[in-house]
Formats: sequence, C-alpha cells, structure tokens
Amino acid sequence: MQKNKIFTFNNSSSSENFISLNQISSIKSYCDVAFQLSISLLTFENMTVSERDKQIMNITTSNYNLFTPSNFFESFKNKQNNNELMKDKHEQTSNTLEKFSIIIATRKTLSETSKDNIMRILNKNRREYEIISIRCEDKDLLKWAVNDRRIDYVTVNLQDKPSSIDKALCSLMKQNNKCFEIAFSPLLLPSDNKNFSNIVRNGKKIMKLVLSQNVPFIFTMEPKEPLHMRTGKQIRFIGGILGVPFNKSRKATFDHQLTILKNNTVKLQENYVFEGVKEVSK
Repeated sequence: MQKNKIFTFNNSSSSENFISLNQISSIKSYCDVAFQLSISLLTFENMTVSERDKQIMNITTSNYNLFTPSNFFESFKNKQNNNELMKDKHEQTSNTLEKFSIIIATRKTLSETSKDNIMRILNKNRREYEIISIRCEDKDLLKWAVNDRRIDYVTVNLQDKPSSIDKALCSLMKQNNKCFEIAFSPLLLPSDNKNFSNIVRNGKKIMKLVLSQNVPFIFTMEPKEPLHMRTGKQIRFIGGILGVPFNKSRKATFDHQLTILKNNTVKLQENYVFEGVKEVSK
C-alpha cells in the first residue's frame, strides 16, 4: 500500500462490490484488471478489516495506489461537498507520483434463516466488516432485517424467486435508507437458454417494482474471476436487459456504494456516537 495520499479517480469510475476470492485469484489479480477498467472500489466478501489491511500492505505496483476506506476518507472529512470531491477526478498535475487510486473494502453477506442467527452474527461481526448485506427469500425475515441499521444491502440473485420482494419491503427499504443489490453473475453463466430466459424474466419483474417504488439500487457483477468484471458503463447496459433505462442507473455503479462506505467508515471509528445520541462532558 502506498503511503503518499494522492487520489486520482477516472471520471467514469465504478465499483465491484461483491468479490469472493478463490484459490486461483488474488486481491492483486483483481486490482490489475480493475486498473484497466477504471474500477475505483473493490469490496471483498468474507475478508475482515484486519485481514484486508495485512494483505494490501504487501502489494506494490507502479500503476495504482491501494487504500483502505479509513485512510481514504480521512482526507475529505473536513471538506464540503464530500461526495463530489471523492467522485471527481483531481486536476492533472506534473507530479510524477500521481497514480490511479483503488479503495479496497470488506463485506459479509448473511444468508441466515432465523432472527436469532442474524442477530448473533451481527453482534459478533459488525465491526469486522465495512459492508453488511443480507440475502434471503423469506419476505417476513427480510422486512424485519431491513429495520436493523447495521445492514446496508438486500442482495438479490436473479436465480432467486422474486416473490420475496414486494411493495411493503420496498417501502421499508426507503424508510431505512437501504439499497437493493442486484447481482448479475447468473446472466454470465446460465445453464441453458431456458435458464437464461427465467433469469431475465425474474430480473425484469424485480426491477419494474424497484423502479416504480423509487427504491435505491446498485448493480454488481459478483465476479467469479477477475475477467468477469465489467466497466460501470457496461454494467449499466446489462441493466438494460432487465428493463432499467440507462439514465436511471447512473448512481448504481459507484455513487451509492461510495456514500454507504463513507458513512460506515465513520460509524466504525472508535469515537463514533450514534445518531440521536449526544456526548456529555464529565
């Protein structure tokens, strides 16, 4: 990880927010492809904050700098219009050290079937990961879960039945500032044409409801290997297969992810005080 704090984003920056490492892929292999695709934010599944910090310290490259969310957002905490400052590309300078910046974040996806298990995992792991998502086909359990401030995304795999997503869940999502996370990986590797048609049909039904209820959503490829990643523009065009107009997905590939990560990074600081709670000096 580079020590110089020079942050350079491409104007068309995007993110990949659901990466599971396997035996043949590494953080660096994903970063190398991300650099070529101008992907500025990579979020790795089931990798704790401490594990991430150790791994990226050993990565060196002449093409890009790697940063954790905490050391990235530190430079912007006292500035106005944070989101725009973080998103926009810095003016090009003559500084030869200026390089593309990639933020490496961590996440955990809950796939539990009971409230007790979800609460146990959240209590144990919330400070170990910067993003927490839930994937579940039980609509009542989902509605309960989205009321928990520690959960950020409801992850939707297009193989799942769309019946768990209804207007009541969408209303709760909006009230609690949650995002639907739409995983496109089934579109890349369908078992056959019939399976592909079912996936597209499910996706169209889900996105029609999400758009009609004006619920925030994000797109992810959920890549099984680095070459499965796509640019932000490509991901938005894939969204078009599911009936999402290109102009409706502008924030789905980077903006929402960056904002949520920024807010969670602040919350994970030791001196953070929850909203509605005041510190009282002794």
